[in-house]
Amino acid sequence: MSENNTSIGIIQLTRIGDVIQTFQAAKQLKTENPQVELTLIARREFAKGLEFLLEQVFSHIVYIDIKDLIKTPQTSLSEARGTINDIVADLNKLEFDALINLSFSKSSGYFASMIQAKHKLGLTRTEQNQISIEDNWSQYVFSSVMNSELNPFNLVDIFKYIIGAKKFSPEYKEKQRENKIVIHPFASLKKKHWGVNKWVDLCYKLLKENPEQEIHIVGGKDDIKNAQTLSSSPALKEFSNRIINNVGQSTIKQTYELLERAKILVCHDSMVSHLAAVSQTPTIVLSLGPVRPSETTPYHENVLNLAPKRKCFPCKIEESCDLLPCHKDISHQLTSQLVGAILKEETLDRKFFTEKISPFYLQNVAIYAPHFNEMGMELIDITESSQSVVDVFKTFYKIVWAFYFKEQDLNYSIPDLPKESLASLSEYAKGCSYIYELYGFGMKYSNEIIAQAQSKQPDVKVIQDNIAKMAEMDELCAITKQTFPLLKPVIDYFFVNKANAKGRDILEITQSNLLSFYDGQNMIKVIFDLIESITADSLNNQNVKEV
Repeated sequence: MSENNTSIGIIQLTRIGDVIQTFQAAKQLKTENPQVELTLIARREFAKGLEFLLEQVFSHIVYIDIKDLIKTPQTSLSEARGTINDIVADLNKLEFDALINLSFSKSSGYFASMIQAKHKLGLTRTEQNQISIEDNWSQYVFSSVMNSELNPFNLVDIFKYIIGAKKFSPEYKEKQRENKIVIHPFASLKKKHWGVNKWVDLCYKLLKENPEQEIHIVGGKDDIKNAQTLSSSPALKEFSNRIINNVGQSTIKQTYELLERAKILVCHDSMVSHLAAVSQTPTIVLSLGPVRPSETTPYHENVLNLAPKRKCFPCKIEESCDLLPCHKDISHQLTSQLVGAILKEETLDRKFFTEKISPFYLQNVAIYAPHFNEMGMELIDITESSQSVVDVFKTFYKIVWAFYFKEQDLNYSIPDLPKESLASLSEYAKGCSYIYELYGFGMKYSNEIIAQAQSKQPDVKVIQDNIAKMAEMDELCAITKQTFPLLKPVIDYFFVNKANAKGRDILEITQSNLLSFYDGQNMIKVIFDLIESITADSLNNQNVKEV
């Protein structure tokens, strides 16, 4: 490391898409701070193929490979531990000023605890083997992103928040492109996969309506069989000379170079969509099953995300679903029309959807486009379809988290909700009142502990009784979030925040908890006020209509 440079290590042990999103965040940090030396610690199977991108930003790339740890079936645990210690020893030679764990997995937490650094962010472990998350944004990821579908922020932005990047709108550069449509019609889960027949229908329509275009199919070796089924479909026989099957034959770098030349990519939520974000290729993403569009939509301006408007979407990975109803909500006709409009550089505004798209195709699908503001990328439903209570709460969380973490004021218009949604929203005002009251009790118990801790002769029994009452209060909060699940992000965040309270003794820890209860009470009060504003506004509008 150079004498005056800051050395930062970033751990990202999850999949290829996450590595690309980490690259995007790190690139912005490096642009803003050229003197920073960045080291990426990643799994070889996920990061090695991206080296052509990663080496633009990272001074060092350290690959972790399970095969290196357990070289033979006879390798003992002590030998594997020795290999890990050798890796850690090499990393410690880099003398990190900061180590940032962006993985949030159990193994990455243990690994982060072994590496020396002046400051640590993200998930790690204490000497007592307890989970430790010191920074607020990582506490948010652990409590809300990992355990809720209500996160309104893109993962690239969250990574930027954690590592300290400032700018949130990517630079766009116009590129000369060829008549190529790239499709990645594969997914790791059946629930995320539209189905071969749907893709055949889409390809037929695209090739027939855009005679100057070629379709290039990209994918990995595991996708070869499905790719052959698609490309050799009898329905596409007349267009066979315009279908190029690259599946299982191209490296990630070659796929990236193809995307740089292509006019558009159509795909599921996937690694390829994030590659397209880096190459700034116009993209249409089909979000199905457990996909969360607000988190994983490719981080660039020219992208549309099509998502079902169903109460069960997004579902959980572990939930079984045989009928896959959300797959029927997105039609190949709609997708084809959107591809054609992008190729013709049409403006996709309300007029376009009113005049050129049948309402039949839009009744069960939301179409999101990115908008960049002070907090980064947020998704706007460009069809302006009616909002659900979940949509409203996501907006609430944009407002309260933006102010809590970054003191940013975000303004949104009051949504016009149907009666059943208003009734549900009104019920949540009761839940807010319960949590507000419970946090008030938490402040009371905290103050009593602080008073005893500061007295000359502390009453240990009073302290223990109030600690027990605080534990009961946490249990009541857990019960409340079962009844009012849309309040879960607030309850879970402040639980994690309290669990990681800073302090060397009971006095300092309780003082930190007191601040957590105070912040939580203020946040839940803001949500309560927003609910009241929406319901009052809707009631006034109803009265005006009746008059």
